[in-house]
Amino acid sequence: MKDNKALYQLAVAASQRAKEKDYWLNKLSGEWKKSCFPHDYYHTNAGNRQLEVEVFEFSHKLSSRLIQLSRGSDSRLHIVLVAGLNALLHRYMCMSIFTHSDREPEANRKIFAGGTDIVVGTPILKSGKEANLINTLLVLRNPVNSGMTFKELVLETRQTVAEAIENMNYPLEVLIRQLNLPLSSEDDFPLFDIA
Repeated sequence: MKDNKALYQLAVAASQRAKEKDYWLNKLSGEWKKSCFPHDYYHTNAGNRQLEVEVFEFSHKLSSRLIQLSRGSDSRLHIVLVAGLNALLHRYMCMSIFTHSDREPEANRKIFAGGTDIVVGTPILKSGKEANLINTLLVLRNPVNSGMTFKELVLETRQTVAEAIENMNYPLEVLIRQLNLPLSSEDDFPLFDIA
């Protein structure tokens, strides 16, 4: 996070953006959990945690189909890929149950349940005129339910991305404090784990 002077400047910028503040406080109000994929290691009270990146390459055939589906538009392709990520998270999202005992690692387990509100981060696509943005990431919170078709999910994701872009200039650091979210460490961002 930033130093006090930078936080003050962000707070001043935030005070001038009432519409964006209302949007984000409304969008992230209520109950939701950070979206995550299941993993095969346990968190311990000692704080042992390894962040991993999973690299997956699409086949040429699948890449061609995605480009065709998005009609060659980078922004449409981004929306389709985010919708696909939301669908995967809905299916495989896990919710953690932790105990406070280091002696019983088997008690630290995951339960798998389809998430209904998927929260992910996405980079902001910058053009030359937008080089000095307040944020470099957007928070996307999408409601997903099992009865949705993929087309409905893509349309919902498109709407969420458009709204987030329209309100992208509200400082995340200020928003995190206004939502009373814990700032435990640089490695544990309070709004999302998947970006």
